[in-house]
Amino acid sequence: NFGRRARIKRVHNETNKGEIRSAAWGWFQRQVDFTDAINSQPAYWRLIAPIDDDPVIEFYPLPDGVYSISVYGLVPQEDLESDATSVKVAPWAVYLGTFALALSERGDDRGTDIGKAQAAYQTAVADAIAIDTQNRYQGRSSDWYMHPTPTSTMGMP
Repeated sequence: NFGRRARIKRVHNETNKGEIRSAAWGWFQRQVDFTDAINSQPAYWRLIAPIDDDPVIEFYPLPDGVYSISVYGLVPQEDLESDATSVKVAPWAVYLGTFALALSERGDDRGTDIGKAQAAYQTAVADAIAIDTQNRYQGRSSDWYMHPTPTSTMGMP
């Protein structure tokens, strides 16, 4: 259940304690098409056509035995499509981002202009990232991904 929206961060050969590197599609295809078939410890991987919305990983060279392979990735939260879906990020940041978008659509709200709302939103997101990174990742890169700051649509739908 990895899904199409997930991102693979790392593929690791647990058997031989080594990283399996991602290869460019063209390079990988040339190896498959123009080199003699060899069986060895997998050194490269690529994604091929998904099956049932899950990615399929192909290895090069073809494995010569049984290997324990771990795939590390990030699976984003499902879209908020119903009232039963819960938010898995800092709810205050979501609230402030929504408020900033609403202000960009209809103007100020009792003296709060879009600049102040965007600043509050950006501060809330930065705080949430800092807390999450400190608590969960302890200095390693986190899985936070920022959409652009809410801005006015300038008459666009």
